Amino acid sequence: SVKVGGVAATALVISATSISGKTPIGAAGARDVSVTTAGGTATKAGAFVYVASPTIASVSPSSGPLGGGTAITIAGANLAGAKVTIDGVAATIVTATAGSISAKTPAGTAGAKSVVVTTVGGSATKTGAFTYVPVPTIASVSPSSGPLVGGTTITIMGANLAGAAVTVDGKAATSVVATALSISAKVPAGTAGAKNVVVTTVGGSATKTGAFTYVPVPTIAGVSPSSGPMMGGTSITITGTNLAGATVTIDGKAATGVSATASLIIATTPAGTVGSKSVVVATAGGVATRANGFTYTSSFTGGMPVAGGDSGAPARGTGFEHVWADHRGSDAAGAAPAATDVEGEAQVIEAPMGVQRYLQVITIRSEGDVPCDTASAAGASVVDATPQEAVDPIDLDQNGEADLCQLRRGDLDLNGTVDQDDATLLMHLVGSDPVLGIGDLDGDGSIDSADIAVLLTDFA
Repeated sequence: SVKVGGVAATALVISATSISGKTPIGAAGARDVSVTTAGGTATKAGAFVYVASPTIASVSPSSGPLGGGTAITIAGANLAGAKVTIDGVAATIVTATAGSISAKTPAGTAGAKSVVVTTVGGSATKTGAFTYVPVPTIASVSPSSGPLVGGTTITIMGANLAGAAVTVDGKAATSVVATALSISAKVPAGTAGAKNVVVTTVGGSATKTGAFTYVPVPTIAGVSPSSGPMMGGTSITITGTNLAGATVTIDGKAATGVSATASLIIATTPAGTVGSKSVVVATAGGVATRANGFTYTSSFTGGMPVAGGDSGAPARGTGFEHVWADHRGSDAAGAAPAATDVEGEAQVIEAPMGVQRYLQVITIRSEGDVPCDTASAAGASVVDATPQEAVDPIDLDQNGEADLCQLRRGDLDLNGTVDQDDATLLMHLVGSDPVLGIGDLDGDGSIDSADIAVLLTDFA
């Protein structure tokens, strides 16, 4: 008979030189084994050790790349001499004591896998204790540029991004929020140029070369021309630095037709109000402002020098008007005559002319119905709405013809002649509603290409 720790073993198979059998239940520790025959009893002190079953308390870290090699620590009890498998594949044991195991994970497939520890005392399983994580990928980074000071919020699209850290040019991004498919983060400060964006997870790293470009703040050196008509449409050139990709506003209104290189912008001014306005250039690098960079004028020519005087060319009413002394007098609003210069027998009167100035004046008084089909139109009086009194028709250029009559027949710059300049001005009015019939040369109630055709016929 055989006893282990004083308790009989079972299923004995006995020969003269050996016995096989099964141990009884016992308590942990070394136990004596005794064999008894008719010849007596023999005992082997501490010959059999009862080992408690292992237990797993934790596995750390709980995830790693598919390629394996992650150093993990398994904490628990009764772990001495243990073997470890992850998803059925043997891990490499570094050390195993009663309370912990150090090991390196084998290669695996994506997902959560069971960790199994086996000793002579039995096996313990921790279900889904280690997760294999695929390598992250980056599909896009948006926006792809921002200022040197950082702070631009970017969105990174890709796969396997959960738990990611982000660097731009080797510097850590902040405010990182990562899901499996996207990351939101704020870029750090950087230096000018295209920089790499790197995403790192427990599954590995992904790099998007030159995915984010730091853009210097733009500067404005000059705006030319620096003035133009309030109706807009002036083609301006802005010089400076770091202007590529810029948008342009003047007095807060967007310019159109913007074409920008690093040192030059060409744009068309929007409509505005009379006066000096700020020109603002905005890029991914920031904003540059040119205070009083562009001046809107009431003249259609933008206040630019006009022909006449010593140039030998005919004078234009948009800037200066030749009149005889007896044609001067007070202006339509009752102000004193404009300052004059003497040119031989003629005088040059300085006055803002044209349809814009006319429409400004009639906001002060009511022009009423001015007859424009008789020679007496210039001398006809009209009645002001308030108070009721007779007034002379507005004649800003003081040529003896009511300005409304000149404007209605197509002389939009009030220079006394229907010419190519008037055609240019009329084209700016196309699509707008006629005021007092100005610009509506065919009388159909709208300003369109048909009116331009009428004007060109008159010009021809």
